[in-house]
Amino acid sequence: MRVLVIGTQARIPALLYGGIERIVQLLGDELVRRGHKIDLMAGRGSVGFNGRTIGYRASRGNGVDRMWQRLLFQARLVRFSRSVDVVHTFFTWPQYHLPAAALAKNLVFHWQNLISADEVEVLRRIGNGKVSLVGVSHNQFKGLPNTVAKRVIYNAVPTKKIVFHERPADDKYVAYLGRINHDKGADIAIRVAKHANMRLKIGGTVNDEPGAKKFFAEKIAPSLGAMCEYVGPLDDRQKNIFLGRATAVLCPARWEEPFGIVIPESLACGTPVLGTRRGALPELIDHGTTGMVCDDDGELIEALRGTIKLSRHACRAAAENRFSEAAFGDAVCDMYKELLCGD
Repeated sequence: MRVLVIGTQARIPALLYGGIERIVQLLGDELVRRGHKIDLMAGRGSVGFNGRTIGYRASRGNGVDRMWQRLLFQARLVRFSRSVDVVHTFFTWPQYHLPAAALAKNLVFHWQNLISADEVEVLRRIGNGKVSLVGVSHNQFKGLPNTVAKRVIYNAVPTKKIVFHERPADDKYVAYLGRINHDKGADIAIRVAKHANMRLKIGGTVNDEPGAKKFFAEKIAPSLGAMCEYVGPLDDRQKNIFLGRATAVLCPARWEEPFGIVIPESLACGTPVLGTRRGALPELIDHGTTGMVCDDDGELIEALRGTIKLSRHACRAAAENRFSEAAFGDAVCDMYKELLCGD
C-alpha cells in the first residue's frame, strides 16, 4: 500500500531530541522494510523514505503568515494525498487536514500529547466516517467522548539498536532521565534516592519553558554533590549507557503523561522502572516484574530498595514484545488493513 505520513513542522530525522520525529522516523523505516511505499510531508530539510518528500515550514506567528502557510499545507495535501491509500498524520491541527477529509481518504490522527473533548469534537466535525484517532495509551483517552473511531497503539523504541545490560554498574546508582521541571518530578527522585541512601544521576535538559530554570536553581542545584549528580543532556549512545548501567530508573511524574518514552527505553536496556501511579506508567510496566507502580514517596523508597530482585531479562523481553519496531509495525499495519477493508 501507499501511505502519506505527515510529521510535525520539525525536520526528520531529528537532529537532536525530537520525540515525535523519532516515532515518525521509526514508523517510516518499519513500513518501508515491510514493502510499503511511504511519502513524507514534514519540516523543510527532511530526508524521506522510499516515496516523495514534501517540505513545509512553521508560520512566523502573524495572522497573514499563518493563513498563508495553512493554505500551502492544504494545497500540498490535496496534491499528494490523491494517490495514497492512507494519510497518517502526527501534525495534530485538524483544520489543516480538511482537504484529505473532503477527498474521503482514510485519515489517521496519531496524537502524542494530551487531547481534549473539544479536539475530539473538531475531529468529528471534519470527518465523514473516514477519520480515526490513535492514542499512545488508554489513560490518554480517559473521559473522552466516543464520537470518532479510537484505538491505542503504544509508541516504540529501536530495540535492535539498544544494547541490553545484563547487570548494573559496580558503582551502583539510580537514574532519572527527562525534562527537568516540576511536572516530571526530578526533585521527587532526589528526595526518594536520598532516603533510600542510593546515589542518583540526573540526565536531561533544562529548556526555556516557563519556570524550568527557576525550578532547577531552587529544587535541583542545591542537592547536587557526591550523592546526586547532574550529567546534562545525552545523545543516543550516552543514553543507552546511562540507563543500562543504572540499578533502576525513577519516573516520579506529577502529571498525566500520555506515554513517556524513557520507560520502554529503560526496559530495552534491561533496567526496571519505578514510578508514580500517574498517566500511562501503570500500563507500560508490569508491577513486580519490570518495575513498580507506587502511590507515594514511602512506596518508592521501599521499591527502590527491592529493585535488585527484579529480572533484567524480563525487562528486555517486555520491551521486545510490546515496544519494538516489529510490534509497532504490526499494530499500525493491522489498523491500515481494517481501514481499507471498510472502504
